Order: sequence, then C-alpha cells, then structure tokens
Amino acid sequence: MSYIYRREPLRQDEELRLLSTVQAGRERLAVVLFLETGMRISELAELDLRAIDWQLHRVTVYGKGGKTGHNSKRRVIPLSKKAMEVLAPNMGLLERRLNEQRKGRTYSVWVHCRTMNRLVHTCANRALITRNVCPHMLRHTFAVNCLRKGLDVRYVMQLLGHERLATTQGYLNLSPDDVCEQFHKKWDGNA
Repeated sequence: MSYIYRREPLRQDEELRLLSTVQAGRERLAVVLFLETGMRISELAELDLRAIDWQLHRVTVYGKGGKTGHNSKRRVIPLSKKAMEVLAPNMGLLERRLNEQRKGRTYSVWVHCRTMNRLVHTCANRALITRNVCPHMLRHTFAVNCLRKGLDVRYVMQLLGHERLATTQGYLNLSPDDVCEQFHKKWDGNA
C-alpha cells in the first residue's frame, strides 16, 4: 500500500496571523503573492517585470516544463487587488532583476528560492504557527481559498498550471469544518 503525502494548507486564522506579521519589502511581496496567485517558488523567483500586464491585472509566468524542459509551460495568472497593491510599491526589488538581464546576464532572480523559504518560515514563526510553513504550503492554501470562494476545480487546475485534475485534487485538502459549513450552506440554505 502506498502512502500519499498531503501537505495541509493554512487554516484561515493562521493565514490572517501570517499576513499580520509580514514586514515590508521582500517578505510582504513573497508571502502575499504566494497566497494571492498560487505561483510556484521558482515562478516567483524568476518573475519578470515585463510579464506583468498592469491594465488587465494579470501576469504571465513560465512554470514547470513538460516535454521541452524547465520553465517551458506558459500560463496567465490573474492578479487580485491585494496582489496589485503589494506589487506596485515593491517594483524596485523586481527591477533589479530586469537590470541584470539588460547587462547580458542570462539568469538572475530578485530573491533566491532558499531565501524565500527562509522569509516564509520566519514570518510563520513570528505568527506563532507551529507547523513547518513553506512557500508550497501557501500554494496549497491558495488552491483551497479558490474553492472556498466558489471557483470551479477546473479553473483552479488552470491557475495552478496542472495538466491533470488528479494533481489539483491533491492540493484541495479541505478541513472537516469547511466541508460541514459548505454542506449546511448548500443543503439547508444556512449562511
């Protein structure tokens, strides 16, 4: 019998505590964008300013590759109001990467993946969350929040950049409280 490891997303109270502890700059940019976009850590590390469409409130990212290799899959992610609000004042952090690219360097990130892991872990410690919180857990939290807000699982699949529905379903670990609340809301008409 094979065991399937499921990373539990943050509970809503943990998410609020985490957001309340983030400081300005890289911490705020990383934590909020993970929670608001569901980006992979590599996608956020390699985020390119030119990929942000400010008028349409979306960003194009290149994620996990299929047959053609690393970062070959293109997808468009909508940017929420909160994501736009955190991006605008932090453009300097991302501009550094664009300037590095202009100087002819082939690979540069605005913050390294290990640093992002450390930032998220530090914020979680400050928020007194005892579980091991990492960027991928925030991606899971984004997926569950999409369901809580009523998005169809097929849209969540697209947002996360998955090819198979089964992969997305592994991200959708709803708590028993979520299930009961949703049942009563739909079945009994209780709010």
